[in-house]
Amino acid sequence: MVILSAQAPDMVLIPAGEFQMGDDGGERDEKPIHTVYLDAFYIDPYEVTVGEYKQFLEDTNHRPLSDSVSRTSPTDQHPVVEVSWHDAMAYAQWAGKRLPTEAEWEKAARGGLIGQDYPWEGPINANKANYGKNAKSGTHKERTTPVGTYPANGYGLYDMSGNVSEWCLDTYQRKFYANGQPRNPVAGAEDVQRAIVNADANRERRVVRGGSWSFNAKSVRVANRLAEKPSLLSSDVGFRCVRAVKP
Repeated sequence: MVILSAQAPDMVLIPAGEFQMGDDGGERDEKPIHTVYLDAFYIDPYEVTVGEYKQFLEDTNHRPLSDSVSRTSPTDQHPVVEVSWHDAMAYAQWAGKRLPTEAEWEKAARGGLIGQDYPWEGPINANKANYGKNAKSGTHKERTTPVGTYPANGYGLYDMSGNVSEWCLDTYQRKFYANGQPRNPVAGAEDVQRAIVNADANRERRVVRGGSWSFNAKSVRVANRLAEKPSLLSSDVGFRCVRAVKP
């Protein structure tokens, strides 16, 4: 069910509560399945687009996008790519938002479902997501597709599997699920605010979620975890933002 609010009219409210995080049938770093409680939060229904990112660049002196971005995302409606974790953090701060924690991202991606590999019930195919280099425009192969091209999940969120992988706030810790906090977890910091404050000094690998247009079906599962250097600039990686719910 899609929940909107006057507090964040262009975002979707993910309600507070518990969910089952991880996948015991997945990779080693996806285990064990464990119960996590999250406070409510808002999340962007779409990945940040080239057009939105251009507005950020116009308003700031931030590093410009490479000309090569247009080869992967040719219009303002495509997701922005070749942005580092630090670029994404800067955009989020400009927008009055932040990057999602890994747990927030997975809860949102699951769309309220339990025990599913993808943001919907059942298997994946080319009508549900942009993955495995399967996207076409007419007779031509595409890389990314305009945001919202494929069906939304149960929370009204688009491209949670495929299109572009998405930066998360957390540092990557392979055994975090066995050792992490059961309530509002964030790896690499005591809490979200501490993670943001220490962002500039942090060079540890960050979590990337969701898989991209070039990934195979196994790699775009909602539980799949990747680790990348925060300086990475990749045609596979973009982001979306979240915002806390004000009391």
